[in-house]
Amino acid sequence: MLITAIMYLDLEFYIPCFLDFRGRIYCYVPYLNYQGSDLARGLILFSKKGIVNNDNIKYLYYYSANVFGLNNKTFDKRIEWCKLNTDKYIKQLKDKDNENKYDKFIQEISDVKEPIQFLASLIAIDKAITTGYSYQPILFDATCSGLQHLAGICGDLKLAQYVNVIGDDKIRNDMYKEASKYIIKEISTLKDSVKEELESIIITRTSVKKAIMTIPYGISVSTLNEDLQEVFEAEKIFENEKF
Repeated sequence: MLITAIMYLDLEFYIPCFLDFRGRIYCYVPYLNYQGSDLARGLILFSKKGIVNNDNIKYLYYYSANVFGLNNKTFDKRIEWCKLNTDKYIKQLKDKDNENKYDKFIQEISDVKEPIQFLASLIAIDKAITTGYSYQPILFDATCSGLQHLAGICGDLKLAQYVNVIGDDKIRNDMYKEASKYIIKEISTLKDSVKEELESIIITRTSVKKAIMTIPYGISVSTLNEDLQEVFEAEKIFENEKF
């Protein structure tokens, strides 16, 4: 990937994409693309610059907080965190008198969710502040986009609120967490023999996320079972049983 990036350094290129039968966009190229790994995303810049001002720089802050790992915070909280913290990192990286600045920076971001993109965002923020423009792509992730579409199509206000289509901007709802709570509640209403077995499963946001996320895209029952089986095996529950 790095060799490919070096080959295309300072060259304008395109990333070919295609639509699947659901209308979802995928990149044809397997490595250096905006849907790839943290390294791939952190290496890509737009060929044409965008103007950055005091109003829209908040989106660079928002992106930086996301890749740092604060994507469960509200929009305002993420921007607030960046304004308080990014300047510290930028000054550290630009300190010419500190020979160990890169080693220290690597240590400090060891727990960052997507460290390469976080570094790219810091460079973009610094460039935007000093020059007034940026080449940085900003990636936004929806809140369970399949259910967001269904909520809009069906006019389901309750679902729309769970997936943050409507509601208070200062409160970020979590559909996967709500789903895990609902499943636990439903299990508690079952007959004793089934209830006891199912209650031994540790049901969390993480364990139900993939299943909930893929239902709107037509996942089959057999594939859904396989995905859940992987979760159960990872949790060392029902290792020798198939569902």
